[in-house]
Amino acid sequence: MVESCQDDFLAHYKFITGKLKKKFLRKPNVAESSEQFANLANRCKDDELPQYAGLCWMAVAKCEGSLENRTEEAAALINASNQFLVAEEKLLTCHCVSPNLEHLQAAVSCMNHARLKWTKDLPLMTGLTIHTGKTLEQFGLTSEASLYYSRAADLQSEYPNQKLESLFLLATARINSGDYDGALITYNEIASIASHFVPFGTNLDTLVRCEVTRILLLLIMKPAPHRHAPTMLEKYTWIGDSSKSQVPWMSEELFFFLQSLVMSCQSLDFEALLETEKELWPLLSAEQKQLLRILVQSTARI
Repeated sequence: MVESCQDDFLAHYKFITGKLKKKFLRKPNVAESSEQFANLANRCKDDELPQYAGLCWMAVAKCEGSLENRTEEAAALINASNQFLVAEEKLLTCHCVSPNLEHLQAAVSCMNHARLKWTKDLPLMTGLTIHTGKTLEQFGLTSEASLYYSRAADLQSEYPNQKLESLFLLATARINSGDYDGALITYNEIASIASHFVPFGTNLDTLVRCEVTRILLLLIMKPAPHRHAPTMLEKYTWIGDSSKSQVPWMSEELFFFLQSLVMSCQSLDFEALLETEKELWPLLSAEQKQLLRILVQSTARI
């Protein structure tokens, strides 16, 4: 049954392609062929042949490109990308993998080409760049996803609030790929942007998130002092009145727990570290809990 559908697809595809060839004193009807490729794509989708539907949408994009219909060309490329992703997901569902993730590569290639058609529409271009990154993350390619999140952040350089969203995605992707140094650099950039706004509401949450995550990253990395001078950790080793937060916009409770965390790590007091982990845990995000577990595990091996 599948082979029959494939043979039927190939016959129709070749028939439509043949109509696009130039003939003596007669120009091909590209618009008609584009519509026929789109109809064939929908038939392939209904027959659960997403990779062939993707090829048809690529053919539609080529037709629309020759007609200089950039919007329709981009839309067809997105449709092609979606179908190639369905094809890759089907293989994963049955525990198969396409050679070199070829369907995924085709999907990303289509998204990249579509993005080039939207260079004058920054929101669409940026949104597709982020979507590409999330797609790559979905298939475990976090390092590759980081490149797209970084590109999206660059595109949003004049829009701080939107840029923060891309930077958070970038930081998380770097953490998930084990690039803690890169994640720290990203969180430093986020903190720098957030520091220009009043520490209130969402911005206050951003500042606290950055502070806590950077402390955890520094403790995991155990960087040489000269790399982060003056180091962020200094204010958490202050011996004065430990009941007062040295970070004005942070609660005294959170500051005290972070101070306990830093000091227990520096003194290699594993029992104190475990106790602090228990107290700090409810105050952390999922990502921060992940980092805290990594910190505890790495300290246990010392």
